[in-house]
Amino acid sequence: MKDLTIDRSKWRTGGCGDPRVKTGVGVTSLKNEEGFMCCLGQICSQLYPEIEIEGSLLPSDTNIVDEEQLLVKNIGRRRIDTPLTEAAAEINDGSDSIERKEEALYAMFANKGYNLKFKGEHYYERS
Repeated sequence: MKDLTIDRSKWRTGGCGDPRVKTGVGVTSLKNEEGFMCCLGQICSQLYPEIEIEGSLLPSDTNIVDEEQLLVKNIGRRRIDTPLTEAAAEINDGSDSIERKEEALYAMFANKGYNLKFKGEHYYERS
């Protein structure tokens, strides 16, 4: 299995919903202005370090050419997100607990041959 790591201290989760499941600051995107990344942003930055992801909402919004079609399918000049990408985004932004998000993401990526690791502590914005 190939290793990928989610750094909890830079992980932006939860969308705009329940503050108990929101981590990080700024808008939820692959990488926001504050430097926080959703799970897909962290994965993209490891698989495709040469691709600019800041400000993009999903991998299909970038210039990723994904031979493996893990995150993006390239159809001619169009890029579309894979079912894995869509499910990961839903988990990242959903209302499940952080623990459930980690479990679900781990299982999804393990099914594709990736060992998803989580390190560090979550950053919770203070109000």
